[in-house]
Amino acid sequence: MLIPPLIASSMISSCVYRKSLLSERILIEKAKKLPGYPHLFSAKNLVQRAETLVITKPLFIAIEPDVYERRKEVKFSEKDTVDYYIKATVDYYIKAHITFIKFISELIKSNVSFRTRLKLYRYINNENLNQIIYHKITSEKYDFSTIKYALPTMVKRFYFSPVFWLVHVPILIFPAFFAKHFEPYRWKYIKLRGSIGVFVRKFIIGTRMTSR
Repeated sequence: MLIPPLIASSMISSCVYRKSLLSERILIEKAKKLPGYPHLFSAKNLVQRAETLVITKPLFIAIEPDVYERRKEVKFSEKDTVDYYIKATVDYYIKAHITFIKFISELIKSNVSFRTRLKLYRYINNENLNQIIYHKITSEKYDFSTIKYALPTMVKRFYFSPVFWLVHVPILIFPAFFAKHFEPYRWKYIKLRGSIGVFVRKFIIGTRMTSR
């Protein structure tokens, strides 16, 4: 079921739920522990407990502001909260991204096929690189608190990935100019990695058919 849509979390709040299945208490508890995406964990639990209809084909396309504009809006809205200056030591988007990594990790551990696990891992690996770059190129200064917050979870998830150590970590810990230099090439890198993956899969399948 996860293969066609993979993960499309942006519009999950527009889903239709049976009210009797919702729990305000659980959602509030998760919101405190999992900033950014508490609804994803609740939705996952509902999908496992009740009949679900999944639309795999996008019904419309949303045109959003670029990453600079979105992050300016979040910083501005956060300043309206009473505890902004107490809690806003870690970048909001990185906090949400770390929650998303934990969510994908739960999915990978679930009863899903190896193909789905591989796709989810590749998806979150790409997303991790994107979020690191977005954070670095939009930060006004070197954000040690955010790096310290994010790195343990990233290491735990991507420990066995050579690309994580060779690409993700240097961009995260080096000054912002390094990320700004790499940013124009990231899609080319992701596309190249995808092409290599397709070639390897075709090679393995071809080898198996020949051996038969």
